[in-house]
Amino acid sequence: MADTSSRLWYFLLPDTGTHEFKVEDLCSNERLCYIDGNLVDCPSGTTCFTGPGASLLELRQTKDKRWHLLVNGLRVEDYNPGKHLKGDENSMRELRSMPEGSYTIAPKFTAESGGLKVVRRFRFILSDIFHEIGVAHKDWVWHFLYDDVVVDRLSHTMWEDRCTRSFTIPTADGGKLPVEVRMEWNEGKRLWYYALAVNHIPVPTYWNMAHGYDSTAIPPEIADGVPDSPSGAAMPAEEDEQDAHCPVDQESLPQGVSYDAALKIYQANIMVKGRFLFLGEFTTAEEAHERWQEEHAKLGT
Repeated sequence: MADTSSRLWYFLLPDTGTHEFKVEDLCSNERLCYIDGNLVDCPSGTTCFTGPGASLLELRQTKDKRWHLLVNGLRVEDYNPGKHLKGDENSMRELRSMPEGSYTIAPKFTAESGGLKVVRRFRFILSDIFHEIGVAHKDWVWHFLYDDVVVDRLSHTMWEDRCTRSFTIPTADGGKLPVEVRMEWNEGKRLWYYALAVNHIPVPTYWNMAHGYDSTAIPPEIADGVPDSPSGAAMPAEEDEQDAHCPVDQESLPQGVSYDAALKIYQANIMVKGRFLFLGEFTTAEEAHERWQEEHAKLGT
């Protein structure tokens, strides 16, 4: 998978701590580069820079068209979105294959670091600041992002139709708030549904992959402490009502395609070993079916 037009790396240096290196127009010779938020001089085609503490930063592209950042000759670790080794299934890192001292530590990862495609975003207000939690799903692994940084993951088997993951997010005063995410597969509709709560307060979906932002979704204000009437993450109650007025004839959809009436998007799924594998969400049935055809050709089914 080739990299997108921009990337953000976080890296750790022994003497100066955590730093970030951001590149815009990555695949162009006229790229823009920022170190710790500051634009740096970047003549056409430049791939080497002087970093914090006189470190050497180098951009390098591999044969698979992916870009990597090297710090003092050592590659900054990337996030591995796939299945990890037994015992590390839900660990943020899998470094057993990387010898000690052969890489630069990344204190946190972005979605781009692992090639993740977020399928849902939930927005809320905390201490008068907007924040969001994103959910990505790839190869039987759920990935959870807080303000575009991967904070947790959950590996699941093809037989698990209902998954719940709980983790915490930091507050401005150094505290932590609980987050609960629920993912449910509806076999009859062949759709994944999502729900999220922050500090026991339900947070609505305000962005999805197919249609982008929902201007009608109102971000709730989250307060510290347990609310008077905690409820948690509940699946949308209007699903059946939406289906009753569904403008799409589910029986007429092409193979591998389902329609989510609540969000007005198409999901592509393919049968693997008797279970459906999620392939993505799209604005049209044709796009979803093309994605199904692509994966069908790979599997040779």
